[in-house]
Amino acid sequence: MYYRIPILNSELKLLVIMTTGSTPEYEKKGFKPPEFYEAAGNRFAIFINPNTNEKDIADLAAKVFKQNPDTIDTVLVLVRLDAQVPTFKYLVIERDGSWSEMCGNGARAVARFLYESGLVEPDEPIILNTKSNRQIIVQAVKRDGETWYQVDMGQVSSVGENQEPFQGLLGEGFDGDLEKFGLGVDGNLEKSGLEKLILRELNKYLGNPNLLRELFPNVKKDDEPKEDGEQKKDGGPNPLSIYSHYFHEILQWVNQESEFREFVQALRYRGLYQAGGEPHTLIEITNPEIVASLGDVRFSVYLKVVSFLLRHTQDQQGKRLYPQSMNFMFYTVQPTPDGTTDTQGQGVEVKMYPAERGVHNGPNYDQTGACGTGSCCLGNYLLKHDPRFTNEITIFNRSGIPLIVSLDEEGNTQLIGQAERTNR
Repeated sequence: MYYRIPILNSELKLLVIMTTGSTPEYEKKGFKPPEFYEAAGNRFAIFINPNTNEKDIADLAAKVFKQNPDTIDTVLVLVRLDAQVPTFKYLVIERDGSWSEMCGNGARAVARFLYESGLVEPDEPIILNTKSNRQIIVQAVKRDGETWYQVDMGQVSSVGENQEPFQGLLGEGFDGDLEKFGLGVDGNLEKSGLEKLILRELNKYLGNPNLLRELFPNVKKDDEPKEDGEQKKDGGPNPLSIYSHYFHEILQWVNQESEFREFVQALRYRGLYQAGGEPHTLIEITNPEIVASLGDVRFSVYLKVVSFLLRHTQDQQGKRLYPQSMNFMFYTVQPTPDGTTDTQGQGVEVKMYPAERGVHNGPNYDQTGACGTGSCCLGNYLLKHDPRFTNEITIFNRSGIPLIVSLDEEGNTQLIGQAERTNR
């Protein structure tokens, strides 16, 4: 079985917008040096050039990742398609080289950059076409006297509502429900809950640590000699060794802690949704108090372990439930501090902790400060299924920066948030 090998990076994202330019570093491919923007805690580097060659774009992304190992984790590429109407091709390249369909926070950074650079008039909506030709619209809006950026994400749907967007994302016979797993003797999926699934996967890796080497092949400790086939082309040490050995250590650690079992007992699967073609599995932490009791470090480790185990889990025939990996959005819903109300007067606060595929940011593994597209999926679910939420919902990601999600009259999901220019 083949698995994509991750590359180390950080919690940040790169955005590439294409037009003309010539600098010593990028002029051979027609790229200009980047501008830097931030949205919801994710930072983006923005390029401009008309080059649409995917190999050139991928080469550029790899070069930028290498030159900025601590500041960038995703490349977003935007190519102007219409000289009169602000329409752009919008592509997303992750740190591990995979291509994603959507980045909602990046879309807002795109908008602010285009407006500030004068490439788009301030009142003009911006049309973005994704890799699979889905269309989203971004525009500036006024909120509380400040400029925010609103992304029309179109129809956000669950796998139960529309299975077509999830084709190829789920293993055969798997409907996305993580509380069902393993094919029984009668061919039916058994309903056992997340706790049993997570602990089964944990015991599998503890019983056979070599399985980690199968996920991250050709990996040895940095201080061990490597055979010719295990050397990188430049002969340097393989940077992927951090994953197999790091996860072996933390899997052993959590297995010894009773708090980990209490944590997984509080997890509930709430649905599999897509926004802009990007899939997200929603998992509620039904006991919000456990988050505070664990502390930031232990809670972070527990999230890494759970997302790692679920992302690579297999059925009893050895087939992956997620052949192309998956984004996991963990979240809590709890009363607002001191009985205060949130901006919608609901008296409850939603916090989301993203675990994104393709990120692989070193010891943080898949944890990022925010996920705009995942916020759209979670907001869509809560607005449709939780009576405490009606018109719109404020979601606080790990970064602490609020994102607002609402449904318009046509049922399209709207994502509203800010974006800022930064030095890097």
